[in-house]
Amino acid sequence: MRVLIVCRLFPLMTGTRALQMSKVVQALHEHGVDVHVISGVEKDRMSEAERCRNSGHYHLEYVPYLTPSPTSSLLARAASRAGLAKSSMKSQYIAKVAELAKKTIENHSPDVVLTVSTPVFLHRVGHEVKKEFPGLPWAAFYSDPRPLGMLPKPFRRRSPLNYFQARLNRGILRGADAALAPNKYMLDWMEENLGVSLAGRRYVVPHCGYVAADCESGATAASGWPDLRNWLLHVGSLWKGQVSPDLLKAVKNVARKYPDDFKGLMCVGKVAREVGRLVRSLEMDRYVKMVGVVSPEEAGSMVAAADVNLLADTPARVGYFLHSKFADYAVNGRPILAVIPRQCPMRDYLELLGGGIAVMHRQAEIERALEELFVDKKDRWAAEPDASGRADTELAEPFLPESVARTYLEAFERIVETKRQQSNSAPSPHLLRSPGVPRL
Repeated sequence: MRVLIVCRLFPLMTGTRALQMSKVVQALHEHGVDVHVISGVEKDRMSEAERCRNSGHYHLEYVPYLTPSPTSSLLARAASRAGLAKSSMKSQYIAKVAELAKKTIENHSPDVVLTVSTPVFLHRVGHEVKKEFPGLPWAAFYSDPRPLGMLPKPFRRRSPLNYFQARLNRGILRGADAALAPNKYMLDWMEENLGVSLAGRRYVVPHCGYVAADCESGATAASGWPDLRNWLLHVGSLWKGQVSPDLLKAVKNVARKYPDDFKGLMCVGKVAREVGRLVRSLEMDRYVKMVGVVSPEEAGSMVAAADVNLLADTPARVGYFLHSKFADYAVNGRPILAVIPRQCPMRDYLELLGGGIAVMHRQAEIERALEELFVDKKDRWAAEPDASGRADTELAEPFLPESVARTYLEAFERIVETKRQQSNSAPSPHLLRSPGVPRL
């Protein structure tokens, strides 16, 4: 199987999406897929990108883009957030990426093209490729539901930009041969709210977890980690909507009641100022420790060493996001306390496969879960370690790199077969150009 992946965020870039795509590409490569990647990089880092381009085992090309200068114009900021790709910089970038994608198709004949958001406007490359290669299957991957401003409260934002964003995403879903996403809730929501049927064209592919180096539970690293024993650990950015007074009060009460078994909440990563203010207002400085930002490798090792990992989602009736940190938690085998909506993908996984406790943002529920995880039934969550020293849980399986690679490959094979049946053409339909387009 030959796959062309077009994404804007990929190492050298940093951040969750860049790291996630690097894990996916590496997993596909190790699963025997011939992967070509076209990614973006800031223009002033292009020389660094050239040095790194051939350092991996897969094919990687970078297309430089300009970083827009800060603007005080409300209209300019609104247009940028709309993601309509009408600015000259975005249009020029799309044109360059599309040109390179077409050359890659000519030279390597991929079986399928996968465009990846964030950002959403990058899916325009799929439209451009489809014009010239109508027989080549195009799949669009969405990491998050779009448009975000149309989601139910607390995400909903009343804005005229919602109309334009909906129009953009509606065109993408109608034009693509398939839509991929990390969970069914967001695909259901996008179908219903954008009015586009994805019957026979939708595929769920979970995030790929980061498998950390072997590390004993509760360990303190020689590099200077804080002592993780008896702490509830949260890794990654923690925003104000994710932390409720009920969550913090539960942490405080259990830490006071069982000081030998539970110390409080440790936050590794960026923490919103509003969260810090809430901690201080509840007089919880001794029960909440903020470590700050660490490297992805250190964060992964701390996840693997934690007694219990915390996933805190925004209170809502339905959760439409599968957080990538949930995949990281799952593959490292430590118990998870998930403070999440009643309906969401993380709860589905935990109820089906075990590996943790799912509760809502209710103080009494959270307190009972903390007591079960740290005090009453701690032995229940001490899963037997495998040969590497990592606890073996069923929850890990869907998010392991080899499992995610198989899921992608199965989706690609079905997408290619469906396209062949629809076109009723030769085994290599992607080499057929649309009428009126000269062969270069």
